[in-house]
Amino acid sequence: MKGEARMKFKISISPRAREMVESWDVRRLLNQVLCPNFGRIGSANLQEFGAMFFHPKPRAELDEQIRAFKASCAVPPLIVSDMENGPGDMVLGAARFPHMMGISQTGSEELAYETGKIAALEAGEIGYNWTFSPVADLAVEPDSPVVASRSAGHTPEHVIRMAGAYMRGLQENGMMATIKHFPGDGFTTWDQHLTTPVCPLGADQWRSGPGRAFRELIDQGAMAVMPGHIALPAFDEPDGRGLYPPATVSKRLLVDLLRGELGFEGLIVSDAIEMGGVVGFMNYYDACADTIENGCDMLLFPRVDDRFYREMEKRLASGRLTLEALKDRACRVLSLKEQLGLTAADGEPAGGRSL
Repeated sequence: MKGEARMKFKISISPRAREMVESWDVRRLLNQVLCPNFGRIGSANLQEFGAMFFHPKPRAELDEQIRAFKASCAVPPLIVSDMENGPGDMVLGAARFPHMMGISQTGSEELAYETGKIAALEAGEIGYNWTFSPVADLAVEPDSPVVASRSAGHTPEHVIRMAGAYMRGLQENGMMATIKHFPGDGFTTWDQHLTTPVCPLGADQWRSGPGRAFRELIDQGAMAVMPGHIALPAFDEPDGRGLYPPATVSKRLLVDLLRGELGFEGLIVSDAIEMGGVVGFMNYYDACADTIENGCDMLLFPRVDDRFYREMEKRLASGRLTLEALKDRACRVLSLKEQLGLTAADGEPAGGRSL
């Protein structure tokens, strides 16, 4: 099995990317840090975005949709889905495998690796280069509505072994992996789609449990991390209402803990920004602005319409979202694409049309 020599992944900021973002207007900067849902955008309203998520479709239909979207982008985009247990759930007709907990019960890192490899190769054939997987959460609470069989297990050791092997199978075969849902779901029966779960662990418990899983997978080279709409009071402070913020909008969790203590230098992508775990906590447009301002590089599933751009411009004018942060996030996305070989160092798309 590949992957014996492992090291942390780091986005190396490109001088060309810095130059590009200085010449872009606000809308183009925003678009580069957005990952909408193709089902909501639709073929009739395609424009350039930094990434696009595609829901399950037959391979031929996905191929057509991905080609159409890529043709609308001057900068080659990231093409993403959610292949947590192989490609078959998202590319209909591709290889199907059990959920990660089923795969992990074999105890075979080689099998987990091969599942990731197959996902990377089959989905890569039609243009996918990014997946929101594997789940790195610990399945501690049996009745967790979010984690359950998506997790590799209930101990950090097992999750590190099995999710790590799956992650390497993806990344060593051309597919960027994403470990989720930082700082760790699976400790309550609360559903972050509906409300904000509060992780009950103290600092030492967190560091030896979910924190250990995230730290070691980061050390193995995880290229992206997805924070959940999950609060972690052990490392955060309450707001004026006495409520702890979800990691999505928390600078203490994203910058101080994930970037600082865990040393993660790859891409941070939010979970779906319309989920109740964040928009039940605060105003939707404030959440979009705070997610970017407080550490996320990319915003998942924004409702992209004229109002979205107006509301973001209002928050730029008020200083809630700073132009400096927006440029930084767009620069990081562009630099990542250069590292992945999607664009050449001079800014030209690799095999595509000029910027």
